[in-house]
Amino acid sequence: MAKHNIAKILKGLRGGATFAGMDVLTQVKVNKTIPNEDGIEVNGKVPARISNPHFERISKTNSGNTVVIGANYETMVKKHLAEQRIEEQKVADELMEAGQTNAAKAIEDNMADPNDFVVGERKWGTYIEGTPLIEHKGEIYLNVIYLKAGESVYREGGKLIEEADVMGLNKPKPSADSQGGANKKVPFRTFKLDSIIELRVNKQKYTGSFYYDPDEA
Repeated sequence: MAKHNIAKILKGLRGGATFAGMDVLTQVKVNKTIPNEDGIEVNGKVPARISNPHFERISKTNSGNTVVIGANYETMVKKHLAEQRIEEQKVADELMEAGQTNAAKAIEDNMADPNDFVVGERKWGTYIEGTPLIEHKGEIYLNVIYLKAGESVYREGGKLIEEADVMGLNKPKPSADSQGGANKKVPFRTFKLDSIIELRVNKQKYTGSFYYDPDEA
């Protein structure tokens, strides 16, 4: 299997935001226990929850994803907030013209100011200066903006399984208050470097495994 130095690949992008294609293989997080809907007996008792047979056994391959590498997350969120503010102001103006002063004022009072949005400190990991990479406990992660998700294939112990059949699968959704209250969220994702199996960028295709060594770049 070919090995590729992500530091060298990033250096070739010469900074700025770059469109890329990316395939990843990740372990799927599922609940350790699930509701005991069938009333299974365990040690002479019928517990409310039982062990999830899919816990730490499900993998997912995402192929054909379109992402942006090196985009400024804060700038993108502020752009969305600015666009949202313009649309909300139009609605407020229409309400004002229609004589609905209170409704118009309510919209204006609750409009988010793009300049108020500031990216908070990361809960984990440390940015590697000048890169979209993060180091955490000896592992390297790549930050990307998701533009278009590709095809997802789930496997249990190597065997194909439908997403609907995965037990205890959670799909958290961003809260309405996240990203400064923007309605259109910036799909910011962080991938462990060893989960990337193919990267298509700058007219090159890199298939195999990826590592980080700035001295080789």
